[in-house]
Amino acid sequence: MAAQILIRLPEEIANRLKAAVPPRQRNRFVAQLVEKALADRERALGQIADAVTADERQDDLIRRELSAWGTSTIADRLNNQGCVTRNAAKSTEWNLTLPLAAKPAKDVLASFFR
Repeated sequence: MAAQILIRLPEEIANRLKAAVPPRQRNRFVAQLVEKALADRERALGQIADAVTADERQDDLIRRELSAWGTSTIADRLNNQGCVTRNAAKSTEWNLTLPLAAKPAKDVLASFFR
């Protein structure tokens, strides 16, 4: 299925498009150009990401910082407040428990994002 969008082109470019591409072929022509441009952009971003990843692997300081970030979770912060325990039955689940005298859950969760 195709989506209809409105694209405004400078008059000179629109005139060149009309002169170069027959009327019933313009949608396909523009779609092919957009697809190629997006693929080129995505490829360039992928190359940048690969370069950054390579730099991170070579830099000890960055590697240590990323390692520390990778092991820190929301549960760690909540657990510091004595509210979170790992579910014994399912190691991938956590239980959030608040004693009656504790702050409301929304306040405990909000404190994490401060």
